[in-house]
Amino acid sequence: MTSTIAIVVWLCLLPLVPSQLRVDLVLAGRPMKPRVAATAIREASRIWSAYGVDLRWADPGEAGDGGALALSITLVGGSDPGDLQTLGVTQFVEGRPLPSIRLFPDAVAALLSSEMLVVRDCIRSSVSCQDVLAGRVLGRALAHEIGHYLLASRGHSRKGLMQPRPLTESLIEADARDFRLSPDDASRLASQRAMPRR
Repeated sequence: MTSTIAIVVWLCLLPLVPSQLRVDLVLAGRPMKPRVAATAIREASRIWSAYGVDLRWADPGEAGDGGALALSITLVGGSDPGDLQTLGVTQFVEGRPLPSIRLFPDAVAALLSSEMLVVRDCIRSSVSCQDVLAGRVLGRALAHEIGHYLLASRGHSRKGLMQPRPLTESLIEADARDFRLSPDDASRLASQRAMPRR
């Protein structure tokens, strides 16, 4: 009897794992190198998997099958006219996010071209290192924009994934600990997931 009670108490103390939410990402616009695309989705997936969100690239005809959310990810040449340092933008209409994200790979390239950039996990001058870094930064920018969509908010947090201007060092660092949701954002995500999407 005592062991049964202990097991029940132990089960109640386990963290609740949210049910998996699949998000299909449909790539449009400029082409992305396969290594950059693979790194970007791996990075964004690593960030969102902690919150029960499964990201994957999808073909337009398959996106949204089986109850998945479908997001269009468009790579845009140049930079955001409103802010040259913007890496991505989620579009909103009447306060609601559209399933459309724009990423600016040229802004990522400009960020990575800094002579002061110190890279620890690869040789910066190699093409493979440049691809990994570009994919990592694009993946983190993508994860941030997906946050705007899933949280249904244009707002930003002081720290974490939804901060407006992460340091360049944290964008390129292999460790993604600076890209977690703040407790308030995690709570908002749970509330948003509990509500049906229109």
